[in-house]
Amino acid sequence: MARLDAKLLSSLIAELRRRHPGIFIIAFPHWGWNYDWKSIRQEQEAKNLLAAGVDLVLGHSAHRMQEVERVEGRWVVYSLGNFMFGSPGRYAELHSPPFSLVAMLMFRVVDRQLQPFLKLYPILSDNLQTGYRPRLVNETEFADVVQLLRQRSSSHDLMRTGVDNLGSHLRLELR
Repeated sequence: MARLDAKLLSSLIAELRRRHPGIFIIAFPHWGWNYDWKSIRQEQEAKNLLAAGVDLVLGHSAHRMQEVERVEGRWVVYSLGNFMFGSPGRYAELHSPPFSLVAMLMFRVVDRQLQPFLKLYPILSDNLQTGYRPRLVNETEFADVVQLLRQRSSSHDLMRTGVDNLGSHLRLELR
């Protein structure tokens, strides 16, 4: 992960907000250790991104889901994990939960204002278990995902669970 130029990012975001009031800014950093939980460096970089004015951090690169936390009033998904990945993976070898998250950013209108929210659909992403066909988790696996995130994430009480026509998901209110 390259070091963030916080001053430059802050000035760019300030200019974007000046030109486009109400803009919603998402950072998508490529960071983290493979098949592991978040690192101290990820936590610090997430705080830097938020301090620069980012509204949501959706990290990736760890090949599995990582913690989901509310930091300074905004959400950080440290790693979504894998969606389609053409390697067998090392989940079992590294004793890593075989789950990833698929993000769906949605907006609804409330009092003539756009209100963003995020749905995170857990998937089983271990190719050795799925035959290279990741799938949405079943009910038991969803309970495992929720338990893991509640154990590891400081903001678990702010995450909502739901089921829709796509499947079970976590729901995060973004504003």
